[in-house]
Amino acid sequence: MDILYIIIIFIISIFGIFFNGYSFYFFIFKIKQKTSFTILATNVMLGNLIVLVIDIVWVPLKMLNLVNLPYIIEDRVGQVILIGWYCSEFTHLLLSLNRFFAIIAPLMYQKIFSNTNTVYFSYINLFLSCCMVIPYSFHNNCIFTYDKYFWVYLETPFCNIVSKIEDFGLGILMGILVFSIDITTITLYLYKRKQKKSTTKKNNIDVKQIRILFQTILVNISLVACCTQFHMIAPYYANSGTIEFILTTAQWMEYHSISGFILGICYKDLYLHLKKSIIKPKIVENKIKTLIIGGINHTDSNSKRYTQRNTFF
Repeated sequence: MDILYIIIIFIISIFGIFFNGYSFYFFIFKIKQKTSFTILATNVMLGNLIVLVIDIVWVPLKMLNLVNLPYIIEDRVGQVILIGWYCSEFTHLLLSLNRFFAIIAPLMYQKIFSNTNTVYFSYINLFLSCCMVIPYSFHNNCIFTYDKYFWVYLETPFCNIVSKIEDFGLGILMGILVFSIDITTITLYLYKRKQKKSTTKKNNIDVKQIRILFQTILVNISLVACCTQFHMIAPYYANSGTIEFILTTAQWMEYHSISGFILGICYKDLYLHLKKSIIKPKIVENKIKTLIIGGINHTDSNSKRYTQRNTFF
């Protein structure tokens, strides 16, 4: 059974690392014009990569009992993976706010979500994520560690309270906030669209912003589904073995893989870049006939020789 679980982990993690890694590379090095959305999407992918890389390396080693490091190191692994989780989770809220201002209040959007401000938001996000894992620094009181098949919190009164607040409570709150903002954005957009006079000319910028809004909504749905599955469905299958593993460890990795796919590969410019990299343009061989007429001096001054040559390109 351990081998089956490891295969599942490898498949999900490799899928997620590829799409998150490629998207991260594209948004950092290849995209011509960076926007606040691409900066925030990069934050999500960074958090996803932290979680997925640790899962594909650390989890199989622990599952097969191939590593037994000092607790001070193993405890830090749990903290680092939580930093990746919180970094991704907090960015969902910023993405929803970003779409709200981009569609409903474009002038405020340019000021609030300028590239410089968005970078500052990213630093604040990372700082808050690091602060969130401070309670899990105490080996005998509260840690987050991988135990056989599951990531678990230490069973102590203090750790139970902290995990319920930061994991369950924050997850529910974040889900309510992002959905409320997204629904408000869609409602106000439809209202504004109805108020505008009909026109035959399409607004390309508006279409692009709406497409990105739907990407944001889809990735927020994946976050809420992850929290719901982990906190509300998985407890009913406690100690069930494979089902519990799929509803907890596997689905956590699925979320980080899927969110990177939605924000990255579904982004039009990135999709076209990936498509161009995979599908090379075909080189068509054209056969061109060239007729060369050369005058040759013979005894008959009016005689000529005609030569035909085939040239291939």
